[in-house]
Amino acid sequence: MSEKDQPTLASEIVVDFTFKEEQPMFGDLFTIVGHGHQSFRTSARFIFHHLEDLYFSQVKEVFGVKSMRKVGDEVMIWMYPLIDGEVVREHEGPFSGMRVSFNLLRNPENISDHFLRIHRAFETQLVTEPSMSIDAVEAEILKIKTFWNDQSIELGSKEALAIVI
Repeated sequence: MSEKDQPTLASEIVVDFTFKEEQPMFGDLFTIVGHGHQSFRTSARFIFHHLEDLYFSQVKEVFGVKSMRKVGDEVMIWMYPLIDGEVVREHEGPFSGMRVSFNLLRNPENISDHFLRIHRAFETQLVTEPSMSIDAVEAEILKIKTFWNDQSIELGSKEALAIVI
């Protein structure tokens, strides 16, 4: 890996949210999109449906916040179900956590605000333990923004998208 590739890899922020008590099933997690799934029942013990204002959609077998503009990646923020710290796909649960990630370089600068909003909501409205504190995430965002600003690269621009392959 060349030195030029290193900062690009550091532009992704990943936070795992581990459930401290009960673990949701896929039907519970799915309600984050604002409605239930026709094939997976909800236990009604989780409040994911109260988080529909975070704008998650189902993207294949995982979840994402899709871009509403033609700037940056098509899916700006990803959310993956976890079992024992590993991403699982096409699994009905129960899930031990959720991984939420986004690449700051590949998306407009304001998307980091939405990522922080998701972090706060998951930490305060769900019984979870984040792998990174909100302060640590904010510090990492600032570090990444500063690095790319110093390189005269606008976050989410065509030039930025060309850097990450």
